[in-house]
Amino acid sequence: MIAGTHSATRGDLALVELPQRTATYMPVPYLDLLKIVEQELGGMGWSVVEEDLVLTRKGMHMFAVWKIRPTGMVGMEGEIGKCMGIRSSYNMDLSNGITFGQYVFVCSNLAFHGEILIFRKHTIHVIEDIRVRLREGLLKGIQGVDHLIQWTEGLRAVAAGKWLVSRLLVESVVKGAISSSQMKKVYDEFTNPKHPEFGRDLYGLHNAYTEVLKETPITLLPERTQTLNKVFVSVLEEKKILVENK
Repeated sequence: MIAGTHSATRGDLALVELPQRTATYMPVPYLDLLKIVEQELGGMGWSVVEEDLVLTRKGMHMFAVWKIRPTGMVGMEGEIGKCMGIRSSYNMDLSNGITFGQYVFVCSNLAFHGEILIFRKHTIHVIEDIRVRLREGLLKGIQGVDHLIQWTEGLRAVAAGKWLVSRLLVESVVKGAISSSQMKKVYDEFTNPKHPEFGRDLYGLHNAYTEVLKETPITLLPERTQTLNKVFVSVLEEKKILVENK
């Protein structure tokens, strides 16, 4: 949900009058921007599964948050996913903006955060440049369906023994992925998960972290999630267990 707002529909977006173009100002229709992003996602094997749209300032500002998942996944739809935020304006207040990651923060007060950020002004060649920058960003941020499947299956293949769990808990506090007060919460969530489908493997432990990190301020979530994944990779490599997540 976009902070501090009420949802709109794509029909509402279509009703907002597009401002006149000039030699230096090239506004992108809101729906066109959404379709461009959807097309680029689709080309990389991803689709939008949930959408939240908002219009503010009498339609002059548009914000969107999507939940995205690999297209056609069977049996893992609820486990592999990311979020994407999009914003634009019809009054030159905001550049076209796109952000994505495990978590994103989009707010009508103009806060806009995620693991990857892309901005493009409303000037000549704006659509072409958005496509190019978006493809580059997606390659860095999403890294493809196969990579996420490999990461998930790799974690599931490793039993979370007492030594490994302890090592990861300590290292995640030292590196700043979680606070010391959250360590016990992670352990409790792992040993008694809210979602019983998560077992006593590293995937279950990783999801215990994810559950506890939900209490973290949204602006800190992208960085802490990245730190957590680096901790898992570091400890696993230390134990000569190959789970790739670069």
